[in-house]
Amino acid sequence: GVVNAAPAKPDLDKLPTDTFGTVEFRDGRMVASIGGKDVEILSSLNGQANWAAMNSNATLSATGIWRGESVALDVASARPLVLFAGGTAPLTLSFKAAPATFSFDGTASMSENTYFDGQAKFSAPSLRRVLEWSQAGIAPGAAIGSVSISSKITATGGRVKFDNTAIALDNNPGMGALDLSLGEAQPVISGTLAFDTLDLRSFLSAFTPLVPTGGAGPGEIDTSFADKINLDLRLSAAHATAGPIQLADVAATAQVKDGLSVFDISDASAFGGNIQTSLRFDRKPEGSQVEIRLLASDIDGGAFGTAAGMTRLVPVGTGTVSVILKGPGRTWDSIFDNADGSVSATFGPGALSKLNLPAFLKHTEQGGFFALDDVSDGTLPIDGAEIKATISKGVARIDKAEANSAKYKIWLSGIASYAGRGLALSGGVIQPDQAATQANGQQGPNQSSFFVGGTWSTPFISPISRGVSGE
Repeated sequence: GVVNAAPAKPDLDKLPTDTFGTVEFRDGRMVASIGGKDVEILSSLNGQANWAAMNSNATLSATGIWRGESVALDVASARPLVLFAGGTAPLTLSFKAAPATFSFDGTASMSENTYFDGQAKFSAPSLRRVLEWSQAGIAPGAAIGSVSISSKITATGGRVKFDNTAIALDNNPGMGALDLSLGEAQPVISGTLAFDTLDLRSFLSAFTPLVPTGGAGPGEIDTSFADKINLDLRLSAAHATAGPIQLADVAATAQVKDGLSVFDISDASAFGGNIQTSLRFDRKPEGSQVEIRLLASDIDGGAFGTAAGMTRLVPVGTGTVSVILKGPGRTWDSIFDNADGSVSATFGPGALSKLNLPAFLKHTEQGGFFALDDVSDGTLPIDGAEIKATISKGVARIDKAEANSAKYKIWLSGIASYAGRGLALSGGVIQPDQAATQANGQQGPNQSSFFVGGTWSTPFISPISRGVSGE
């Protein structure tokens, strides 16, 4: 009656003053009946509840073992009787275990319309370990690194609002606001987060199945996350990293819904220019499909090539690179092994690094194959370069690859595979302004032709014909 008359502000003077006392429990356990069998939930349960009188405060402290980990729980309320009767009362709660800690300090109501309002904190040294321990049904490989959250929360009617949220992922601090909705078939997390610095790999590993985890290299893409939760986050970061790549002024979105996971960077500064990229994972009945898009405009080719591990392939100079890849697969290697798409790039004045062209031409005149490393002690200034390639089933067919310098034109064509990193290219060095008599008696450019074999990391050159002098 007292609480029902005014649930938010009951007349505390009218609460009963009956004494209650102290309850202790030792070496207890909790079991649940699952499939007709008793399953132990908690063991080694010890604790104490103190409640002197019905109108006084109450505390509960308990320890036990849950899923192999020692846990400790502390709960306190200044008006527990009001809380039990469905009114609003102060509540503090603390849960501690090695995998995670959680605390709440505020007010709550246990009525039919459950309500919480206060400050909440959560931290875990490894999100992967928490998911495994909680048996959330999300593969442990889907998340890595530490996470901590401190926020003002308001929870009611299957919805939790997080205001003034401070979040840290792998020691990358951020601020923002989040909204958790539990009323639909799957929980929905939406909101906005702003970071000063952000490790994009750690972030994506924590919230999506889009990034390979672990130090052993690319692995199987986890699809369970999209089955358990929907996500719609807008992100910004003054500085960000993606492996060896440094980015600034990042604007991005991360979305997961109904088997579709998408991460878009709509704007970011990198390599001295601007980049836009999209990573899309779509689980379909016929199999998983992945799409990767990258547009890098007005970038420093040297910095881009170093980050991509392709210093020989990418000229030093300002240019634009476009990559579109689509393919099936459940592992990252299988995606690139089977991808279809295209790669194109154009560069202005600059240089080809690790190429001593006079030494290269001298080797082709002498005949016999040689390693490209044998002529890597030089740099060739160029006026511009253009590359176009079509990718089918993980094999790139180079439709056009040309670099022009003041005296020479260098071209390549052929195929390069991702799976074996193999090369099967033909090429030539042309000196347009120097006429030479061809074998058929016609006048034409003086050209040295060659074949490129081996692998991406150790290419070998085999001369086909000699014509341009390196002297």
